[in-house]
Amino acid sequence: MVKVYFQPNVNINAALAQITAASQTVLKLLPPGITPPYVLSFNASSVPILQLALSSNSLSQAQIFDAGQNFIRPQLATVYGAAVPSPYGGKVLQVQVDLNQDKLQAYGLSSQDVVGAIARQNLVTPVGTEKVGIFEYIVDLNDSPKEISELNDLPIRDVNGTPVYIHDVAYVHAGAPPQTNMVRVDGSNAVLMTIL
Repeated sequence: MVKVYFQPNVNINAALAQITAASQTVLKLLPPGITPPYVLSFNASSVPILQLALSSNSLSQAQIFDAGQNFIRPQLATVYGAAVPSPYGGKVLQVQVDLNQDKLQAYGLSSQDVVGAIARQNLVTPVGTEKVGIFEYIVDLNDSPKEISELNDLPIRDVNGTPVYIHDVAYVHAGAPPQTNMVRVDGSNAVLMTIL
């Protein structure tokens, strides 16, 4: 590793071009097939000034990630000059619908029928205002279930006079997409937040 430091008035783009050109000259001296030198530019905006490790003995990986992504990150992002990328580690909370293809076929349904049923019946829509006496209230129509498991009880459509529900052909549950990185603190799962 070679570290090169510059004075504040140096043209960094020209300096990087010169360093890259100079580093390519050593390739002939290196063993065949070796990876070429990699030039990285570091400045105050690309080096973390603070790293937060979030861990818990009682919360799941998904709950820790959710706290970092949706509660801590938005508050830090309002600090002037701070950049807060998404956290590393943890699992992203996601509502997943596991379809049973054999049952769908038995009822003559497709996966699009399930998607359509959930989209039609999982809504929050403003319906306007209602005047009661001297007061006027904003009214919302909330057709969204309070629990994820309640999505299993949504009807899809009638098949031969019998209503078919989501739970007849699928299973809706809280899940997460495949995890692409992992953070550990004292041997347990955690989430890492980097502030630039």
